[in-house]
Amino acid sequence: MSSEAVVTTVAASDPFRVVVAGGGAAGLETLLALRTLAGERVALTLVAPHDEFVYRPLAVEAPFGVGRARRVALDDAARDADATFVPATIEAVDTARRIAQPAASHPLEYDALVLAVGARAVLRSRTPSRGTTAPTPK
Repeated sequence: MSSEAVVTTVAASDPFRVVVAGGGAAGLETLLALRTLAGERVALTLVAPHDEFVYRPLAVEAPFGVGRARRVALDDAARDADATFVPATIEAVDTARRIAQPAASHPLEYDALVLAVGARAVLRSRTPSRGTTAPTPK
């Protein structure tokens, strides 16, 4: 099947269902880009464990009175992108059946699943504990 045939098939059928897991910068950018580029040809669902996005680079300026962290309610961001917001974490994914299972919510069927779950900072001690050695710089 040529790529032209695939595009025609998707456009002529129900909207392409996209579940975006993650309410950070990557998840929101994905949501907005898909809506802008694909329009009504996609049905978007945003799944995130928190109810707001905090733009963290601005958070460091708050103690200095320069500014404050920008906060965006995820349900508002989803509504602006004509998407559904599910406040939960995805606990399981059945790739064969294309179903994502959020915690305490109904299963979400998808045609594409975007994992934009971000990263978590982990603080390491600068002083090695007794019996260990410090990593050597490379």
